[in-house]
Amino acid sequence: MGMHLVVANDLETLADRLVDRLSEVPDDPFLPETIVVPGDGVRSWLTHAIALRLGICSNIQFSYPARFLKETFSLESKMGTWETGPLTWAIHAIQQEGGVEDLMRARAIADVFDRYILYRPHMVRRWSDGEDVDGSLQALADHHLWQPELWRQLEARLGRSDARVFEQLTHASADDISFTGSIPQRVSIFGLTTMPQPQLDLFRVLSTKTKVAVFAPVSSSSRWESVRSAWREELRFPALRDAHPRPIGGFRLNEVWGRTNEEGHTLLLDSVLATSGEVEGPPNLKGDPAGEDDSTLLSSLQDAIDHDTIPDAEVPLDRTVVVHRTFGATRQVEALRDHLLHLFNERHRDGSAVFAPRDVVVLTNDVERFAPLVQSVFAGKPAAGVPDIPVQIADRSLGVTNPIATVGQQLLRLLDGRFRVDDVVELLAQPVVAMSFDIEPADVPRVSELLAMANARWGLDGDDQRAVGIEPLGTFTLLDALNRLVSAVATATSGPELIGDRIAPIREVSFDDVALLGKTALFLQQLHDSCTQLNLLATPRDWIETFREALGHLVFVSDDEVLWWRAIDRLCEQLRDEVELAGDYSASVLVNPADLAVLVNSRLTSTAGMPRFQTGRVTVSSLTAVRGVPHSVVCLLGVDREGEPNTLGNPDDLTQSPQCIGDRDQRSEYQAQLLDAVMSAQDRLIICSTGFDVTSGAEVSPSAALSELIDALGDLIGREFPLVHHPRQTWSEANFVIHPEVSDRPWSHDRSAVEAAISRRSQHKQQPESLVLAERPDGPCTVLNLRHAFSQPIRTFCEDRLHLAALEEFGRERGSNIPLVLDGLDRFGLRHGMLSSATGGGNPEDWVDFLTASGDVPPGVYGAASLQTAQDDAEAIVDALASEGMTLPLVTKSLDVHITREDDDVELTGVIDSLHGSTVLDIAASSSFANRFCERLVDLVVLSVASPETQWRLSMYRVSNTKARGRHLTASLTPSADPRELLGGLIKLRREVLIRPVPLFAGVALAQCCGGDPKGEWEGNQARPGEREQTFNRLFFDFGYEELLDETTTLRDVDRWFASLLRSVEINDSAGKLQSMNEVAT
Repeated sequence: MGMHLVVANDLETLADRLVDRLSEVPDDPFLPETIVVPGDGVRSWLTHAIALRLGICSNIQFSYPARFLKETFSLESKMGTWETGPLTWAIHAIQQEGGVEDLMRARAIADVFDRYILYRPHMVRRWSDGEDVDGSLQALADHHLWQPELWRQLEARLGRSDARVFEQLTHASADDISFTGSIPQRVSIFGLTTMPQPQLDLFRVLSTKTKVAVFAPVSSSSRWESVRSAWREELRFPALRDAHPRPIGGFRLNEVWGRTNEEGHTLLLDSVLATSGEVEGPPNLKGDPAGEDDSTLLSSLQDAIDHDTIPDAEVPLDRTVVVHRTFGATRQVEALRDHLLHLFNERHRDGSAVFAPRDVVVLTNDVERFAPLVQSVFAGKPAAGVPDIPVQIADRSLGVTNPIATVGQQLLRLLDGRFRVDDVVELLAQPVVAMSFDIEPADVPRVSELLAMANARWGLDGDDQRAVGIEPLGTFTLLDALNRLVSAVATATSGPELIGDRIAPIREVSFDDVALLGKTALFLQQLHDSCTQLNLLATPRDWIETFREALGHLVFVSDDEVLWWRAIDRLCEQLRDEVELAGDYSASVLVNPADLAVLVNSRLTSTAGMPRFQTGRVTVSSLTAVRGVPHSVVCLLGVDREGEPNTLGNPDDLTQSPQCIGDRDQRSEYQAQLLDAVMSAQDRLIICSTGFDVTSGAEVSPSAALSELIDALGDLIGREFPLVHHPRQTWSEANFVIHPEVSDRPWSHDRSAVEAAISRRSQHKQQPESLVLAERPDGPCTVLNLRHAFSQPIRTFCEDRLHLAALEEFGRERGSNIPLVLDGLDRFGLRHGMLSSATGGGNPEDWVDFLTASGDVPPGVYGAASLQTAQDDAEAIVDALASEGMTLPLVTKSLDVHITREDDDVELTGVIDSLHGSTVLDIAASSSFANRFCERLVDLVVLSVASPETQWRLSMYRVSNTKARGRHLTASLTPSADPRELLGGLIKLRREVLIRPVPLFAGVALAQCCGGDPKGEWEGNQARPGEREQTFNRLFFDFGYEELLDETTTLRDVDRWFASLLRSVEINDSAGKLQSMNEVAT
């Protein structure tokens, strides 16, 4: 019968020819038609194409080349044993016999051997005969001699290789071949350009029993004609590339991108012509494209590829091909979104839309990188005038689309035994896991908060610490944390007493957390049991079964979501089948569970999820899945240097050299995919790439592939092809210019970005405090209001008048590592705990065991120094208190204040705490004091007005970095001071603070008035940031110190508001840093 080859330069024409064939009534019309396609994307498109042409698409059995051949020939030949999966286990068994345990190395070798069967069958057949040769049948280099030796060992275990099977089937007569079941009446191979020679040979064998037709797309009709005219006789293998040179000259894209297509058709033609099959070439070449009045740049580019020549006349520039250059991947997606919105706004004369989302395909070489960006950016901002674009990610991996597979990947990462708290919480946060343990997803953040509070870092229990050489510490593990949390609820204690002499409870746990902690404990126990089983040495089959059972214990899905389980069960079944195909011995070998985890994780990552094509939305897909499928608008995303395949090959792969016709490598395959994408665009071709470094703004040179395309476009228009450059920010004015290459309208659709750009244009340098708001009528005033106005006026203006909030302290990261040093906040917390104990009459040493058991300090010698320092600081302050005649435990009281000022009609209320007799006490385990000193000065003034008969005094105790360890600072009003007048000044300052950002800063002002370094207080140093770095201060006064003095009223306001009060205050500082203003003046 022979094979029938039909060639055309687009899939639409090939679909027409296929439908013509399907319209011919077969001998048995009830038998299904068999169509072999390259993938799900082509299958989905072809289904619609057939239905569109025939009105229905039914009784068609789609398959893929390898699967179809395996099912057709497998009954007697045992094909499939020599594929990558079974070979991995067979090689691993041989490794173990030689004392080597490296499953990943076995997997890599199996992948190379699988390639040999398809692309070097002649070489491995010689290996089977005892000849150690390379792909050109020359003597193999010494450092590769291990490969034929291993090959022969595998044949001794697995029987003859598939290369031998291919040879036997190829040379056998049709009557001697036993096929599986009934042979299809006819087989149609659609959309495939290249196939390995052994597969072509089997289809050629099949064509002796049934009708086989190949419908193959070609990118260049001219080059295909050259290949056909050059054929003289059947190729002799190995067919080395050097012995079969390609056509010289022609269009540059064919030169650099066309090798894969040309060599694929060389093999196709050879298989058909050598058996006297029928060949139908592409339709007659179109006329000279330069002479067509309606030609576009895109059609001219496609004609140049098809004709393999540049037209004589220059092609005018239009909007059919556009190249965008942006700052990074996110801006690529944003530029593409805006471009598509311009296309969707185009209208025909009758008002109907020219393009719809279903007309658009977005192709990328890295779907997993761009998919979340596309989903986020294409969601748009409808409130700001950016409509959402419906989008469907077509071919993501199983590990992304299937939540059970996602749980499986996270579980496998936990098998290293570390059980980092972040990883454990991430696993629990999966809805299918939380549901399994009756935990609401909204409660998971509380679980994370509780575990962090209890200092959980890593490890389920002490055994995990022992496994890495650490003697169990009694803290930092998840079980330790749970014990602390539960004990706190059960005993209502918070320290320094230990429960059972080893558990340090936590104060912040409530009875409402009990049920949640119980469910968390069940989850951790199940996780512990599952990981324990998965970490045992086991045979591959047993380990896979254990993995499936572990998922069953951790995951719950509803009946409507049972399809997720089917995909997991199918993958597990495939893995078990591969082990069984490798033989009983290979299946019985014990395997390192860490290697098995890596292998299964790679399969979850590489296995395709549920395909989603032809949904009516914008389709986002890999370059491979919809290769050659025509779309009105084809978008190429991420055509960058980092997206190009690595040209470095595997040094053990003998297909790298010498190279033969039909060899496939990542780079040439990528170029062929780009060429097919260009040819599949019907109306528009949009390319997006990174043109500028996101950090430095420096221009980034285009990738090799993009440079080749840009040069080809320049050849067509007769000059340098213009690129569309986009700014870094969406609110840049350059984002609103008109790009005539795309549209006659301004580029961005984002009204909020327009408003931001207009606002930036109107901005000019001015004194920030010139912002003055209308006065607000006096209302109730509290002591707290006055404290904030005097100590932090900028923050008061933002929070009380502008209603702004700062999130600078939100979500401090704790990390999963056991701490060996304490950061500043932790050191303060440690000193504060010690000091609170001491002033409460306790012994700071009583807290040492508690803090060690709680994990609040680093373990062992790492925490000893911090504990000793905290003890020393607490004792220094206690000594200072004792020197003032104060006894411990320190008892203080609070005073309610209610003052009515008739002269300015203000009623002041509030509570002043920490009163010890006539002394306002302020004790803290910190060396900073400026803001707190200002607040306590306000208390001193208010108390002097509320109780003028008492001689009030402020006494502050702080930790000092000097040898003395403690710092004692006292302040009192001078005899000549008028407290009511000072209070009036504070109330006026409060009014002023509510109408403008007053440039007053506690540290700077105190240093200016009472001696110190105001510049240092503003700008800070490496050890301590200055007041300039505070969030609200930066909002209005992000200046250097000299500019602050020159551009603002800081000095005038310090003199008006601070100096007027501080002149009435007598200050004594044991550290000698602050002085009374009278002393500074003298």
